Amino acid sequence: MAIASFAVGLLAFQAPLPAPRQPQALSTTPQAAKAFGAAMLAALLTMAPVDEAFAAGRSGGRTLIRENQRQAYLQQQLRTQQELGRDQAEIAMLQRALAEQNAKIEGLKSQQSGSDSGGDDVSRLKEQLRRQEDEIRSLQRN
Repeated sequence: MAIASFAVGLLAFQAPLPAPRQPQALSTTPQAAKAFGAAMLAALLTMAPVDEAFAAGRSGGRTLIRENQRQAYLQQQLRTQQELGRDQAEIAMLQRALAEQNAKIEGLKSQQSGSDSGGDDVSRLKEQLRRQEDEIRSLQRN
């Protein structure tokens, strides 16, 4: 009986359980959410297609991809500033930077396509390799 009364006494001295925590609301503004959503959309829309990924292995391909990424960033910044209604001088500066970036990318693309006679070079080199392999085989037979 003494053990039972001791256990009842322990229960009487226990502290009450703390109240469960309420989830806290995030303190973001709709404008911040829009800007984040616009940035994510811009990132998804500017993912490098297969032909640019192939060009990345070439000498100027990485530069082209880097410039495309900068162009996407400038476009996203311009859209964000226009949505937020920032001052017109900043928007005009971003528009000029975007126009310069577009010109730079076009120059890189034309430079790459001008030096890109890759199809002819590859077929010519394959033919040369085939002839050399035939010559090696004929020398090994003799």
